[in-house]
Amino acid sequence: MISSRFLMATKGMFLCSLTFIGCSSSTAVPVSDIDSAKQLLNDSFMSWKSGRSVDDLRLADPPVYVAEDLWTSDFKLTEFSIDGDGEMYGTSVRLPVTLTGAGKNGGPVKRQFAYLVTTTPASTIARSDR
Repeated sequence: MISSRFLMATKGMFLCSLTFIGCSSSTAVPVSDIDSAKQLLNDSFMSWKSGRSVDDLRLADPPVYVAEDLWTSDFKLTEFSIDGDGEMYGTSVRLPVTLTGAGKNGGPVKRQFAYLVTTTPASTIARSDR
């Protein structure tokens, strides 16, 4: 008869081998590039400033997916600045931005936000406070 210690040891070795087999075939999650993220954010906000819509960017080739409520509301972007070099935030890049524009009442509005930008596998821009 096989001892319970032998069965437990065999079971443990089997589970460990499954763990190693599973780990060896895993792929790393792609990490965004800081310079590419800054360029993507700059180009996208220049499009916003020139009057293009979020849908225009989504339908471009390659597409850029933007989640920004101000862009889809009555806020008219007149100026923006990327205020820093950016920092990695998981696989995204976190970039501080100052937006200047006109709100619903037409008066000047200056707002500061941080945006999370990904450059791979898809190009995305979203405010980090959402």
